[in-house]
Amino acid sequence: MLRVPNDDARALARRLRELRTAQFGRTVPQSRLGAALGCSVPLISAWESMRGSAVPNEERLRAYAAFFSTPRSLSGNGS
Repeated sequence: MLRVPNDDARALARRLRELRTAQFGRTVPQSRLGAALGCSVPLISAWESMRGSAVPNEERLRAYAAFFSTPRSLSGNGS
């Protein structure tokens, strides 16, 4: 787990929570996301916490991005 300055950590935490709660028009439970990423619910919660400075490492961020990607975003051409 990486430690980053609080403002950056808060912005990332906000975005991670937004992805999980609004990306598909419904909430993905932390337990489901944790199972997909191979990590615990408390760890997902720590990443989404606006009070802490814990952020996923680069490998987990890539897995997070892949989990919330769509065929359109994976095509690389924006269409």
